[in-house]
Amino acid sequence: MSYAGPTAPNRLLPVPLPAKQDAAVFAAGLAIGIAIGAASALLMAPRSGAATRRALARGGRRVSRRSRDVWDDLRETLDSVAAR
Repeated sequence: MSYAGPTAPNRLLPVPLPAKQDAAVFAAGLAIGIAIGAASALLMAPRSGAATRRALARGGRRVSRRSRDVWDDLRETLDSVAAR
């Protein structure tokens, strides 16, 4: 028997994805990772469920208030630029 060298395994080669589809796959993976991370953080939280819910509600109100302030500032800036 003679040796003919390494034979190519019968594998499928990866097909490159279009840029938009590649970005969508990345975004989906990122969203899934964030959801899993948030769920595990809530499960391993050192506080009770009620305390965690209060902290989440407080944080949500804080984010809402800050985003409203930023939005108002942006609107005022755009109005002043448009008035020029």
